[in-house]
Amino acid sequence: MNGNNGESESGICPAISIVVPARNEGKRIAHCLEALRHQSLDRGTYEVIVIDDGSEDDTADVAARQDVRVIRQPAKGAAAARNRGIDEARGEIILFTDADCIPEERWAERLSAPLTQPDVQGAVGRIITRQDHWVARLTQVELNERYSRMGRQKRIDFVGSGTCGFKRSLLCRNRFDESFGWAEDLELSFRLANGGNRMVFVPDAVVEHDHPEGLLAYMRRKFCYASYAPRIYRKYPNKVFSDSRTPSNLRWQILLVVLALASAPAAILSAGMAFFSLACLMGAVALTYPVCQRAARKSAALGFVAPLFILTGNLAFAAGTVWGMVSGAGFRTR
Repeated sequence: MNGNNGESESGICPAISIVVPARNEGKRIAHCLEALRHQSLDRGTYEVIVIDDGSEDDTADVAARQDVRVIRQPAKGAAAARNRGIDEARGEIILFTDADCIPEERWAERLSAPLTQPDVQGAVGRIITRQDHWVARLTQVELNERYSRMGRQKRIDFVGSGTCGFKRSLLCRNRFDESFGWAEDLELSFRLANGGNRMVFVPDAVVEHDHPEGLLAYMRRKFCYASYAPRIYRKYPNKVFSDSRTPSNLRWQILLVVLALASAPAAILSAGMAFFSLACLMGAVALTYPVCQRAARKSAALGFVAPLFILTGNLAFAAGTVWGMVSGAGFRTR
C-alpha cells in the first residue's frame, strides 16, 4: 500500500528520505507525521516513508491519510523495518525517527545539514520530553548528561535511531543487524565508527518523546537494552571501557553495585565483608553526583531521589547484562 510516490511535482527524486518504522502505533503516529509534514524544508525536497511492521491496528490506515509513502511488511522487528526503509528510500540522505517521536520544525533541516559535508557520514540529534512525572524527568536528566559528553567531541560512536541520519551510500553497505531485538542502533554505531566513518552530534536537531512514567517500566527498558550488551562488546571489545556517549563513571557505578550485591550474603557473617559491601554501595552513590547535581537544578526533590533512581537503573542494567550472557542472545520483546 503506497501513498505519495516520493517524487516532487517536477518528477525529481527528493534529496532526503525520512524513514519511520511503526508497529501498532495508530494512536501516536499521526502526531509524528503531522510534524514531518510541516518541516522547514521545501516539501519537494524530502519524502516520508512509513514502514508498517506487521501492525494489528490501524497504523497503516492512519499513515496513508498523510502525505507519505506507506510500505507494509510482516512483523520482523524495528531493525528489519529500517532496512526496508533503506531499500525504499530515494534520497541520498536518509533520516530516521520513531512513530512516537515528534520532530521540531527544523529537525530535518538541521540533522541533514552536516551530511552534505564530504567528511561526515552520520549524525544524531537530541531527544527531549515535556513530561512532569519524576521518572520521566530524571530519565531526561540522564540523557542530558550523555548529550553534554557528546557535545564536547568532534566525532562520536553512538547514534540513537530515534533521531539520526546517514548518507544512503553508507547504509547500503552497512545495514541494521536484524538479529538484535534491542540496541541495533548501538551495534551499527560501533561498526561504523570502527570502520573509520565520522559521525557527529547535532544538538539542535530535536525530537520530543515520552519517557517511561513508572520505575518498573524504566527498569525494564534498561534490562532489555542491556541484555544485548554482551553480544555487542564481544564484537567490539575496544568499546568496553569507553565510548562517546557513556559517562566513564557509569561503568564504575554498575561494577560497584554488582560488587555490593554479590558481597551482601557474606556480609551477614563477616564484618570485613559488611564493610566492603557498604563501601561499594557508598562509592556507587558518590559517583552519581554529576547527574544528581543536574537533577537538583530542576528541583530539590529530584536531586534527593536521583541516587536511588540511578542505582536502580544500574541494577536493572547489570541484571540485563547477566541475562544476555546466560541466554547468549538478548531479550526480544519488540
